[in-house]
Amino acid sequence: MINLDKEFSQYFKVINSALDDFKLYKGLLYNVKSNEKKINQINGFLYTILNSLKYSFVMKTAKLIDEREDKNIFKFLNCCRNQHDQFLKEFVNEYYNEDTKKTEKFKKRVNALKDIDSFESKLKKYNKQIENIKAQRDKIYAHSDKKYFYDNGKIADEFKVTYNDIDEILHLIYKELNVLSIDYNRCAYSNYPSTLNDYLHIINRL
Repeated sequence: MINLDKEFSQYFKVINSALDDFKLYKGLLYNVKSNEKKINQINGFLYTILNSLKYSFVMKTAKLIDEREDKNIFKFLNCCRNQHDQFLKEFVNEYYNEDTKKTEKFKKRVNALKDIDSFESKLKKYNKQIENIKAQRDKIYAHSDKKYFYDNGKIADEFKVTYNDIDEILHLIYKELNVLSIDYNRCAYSNYPSTLNDYLHIINRL
């Protein structure tokens, strides 16, 4: 039996780290268009940063969604399913009633199994994209497949994954993981603060 408190905490660290890298990557690319002259001064440096960020969020995303990994989101959902008796059965919410001028309470039923199944069902709609992310990770990021060694661009056509695909998958995992965390102990996790402002501060100083 796994410790669900530690598991939730660790999975949120991984998903937030992947989201942080991805959002920074997108933010840097978007900023290039409006700061071309300044960007040219740090072109080599920025290129290295973008490559590192892309490698990082692809590897982290692939680990989360690869069922071959010792720790992945599908195995975690199975653990939650097997330990669903540890989840809340209901919780009480409070709200201020403007009409009665009193704080009132209402109970909300919790159906952890339903939310686990819903999470898994939503994620499996991205099966093709998940397989393509894993393929890209295996063939050009984690290993140097000889077929793509001289032309990495080929893999984008053979195993197509858009940035929107990755964006949707990461946000889906983050959102649905929070649903389960609330079902478990009413604890919700927030995103990491954006680090894009640090980069913009550097650009503004140029």
